Amino acid sequence: MRDAIRSDPGACPSSVLATELLSAPASARAALPSKETVRRRLRRQKRDIQPREPGTLQDIDLPDNFKSTGEVVPEPLVIYDSGPTVQKRMLVFSSKKQLRHLSASDRYV
Repeated sequence: MRDAIRSDPGACPSSVLATELLSAPASARAALPSKETVRRRLRRQKRDIQPREPGTLQDIDLPDNFKSTGEVVPEPLVIYDSGPTVQKRMLVFSSKKQLRHLSASDRYV
């Protein structure tokens, strides 16, 4: 289960647990602690592989897997980054689909 959550950080711990339990033998399922304990451990595993929360805008260093969509064919998600050396850093996130919706709108809220 640990490998499953580490290979897909976006996965929900409950769904990983359910998927893994389906393929586990009965003896392995019987040896597991409570479902809540397993979920808690999976959440900790997930938290450990997430990047640290930055203290300032200049500290933001996005890993490549956060710069694109999680689709089979990933699309760029960061469309603008003014860079860490700029005093008032600006990051703009959007997919092509979201930009098409925005351009088709007759008003911006």
